[in-house]
Amino acid sequence: MAHWTITLAREGAAIVVRGEGDDPHAPDRIDYEIHGNPGGVYRALLDRVAPGPWSFQADRMHGERDLS
Repeated sequence: MAHWTITLAREGAAIVVRGEGDDPHAPDRIDYEIHGNPGGVYRALLDRVAPGPWSFQADRMHGERDLS
């Protein structure tokens, strides 16, 4: 079984997302940990993804649980 870890970190805070399963597009399990105050991490993430455009993602994402 494969395991994935996605870490978003900034200014001493982090959001760590872990997934496991044979297919990153449909993982068997997803969980997360928050370290510190992730407000800055979350704002930085929104700054990067909110403006779009999203069309380049359309053929990559297979759903809200897709970890790829």
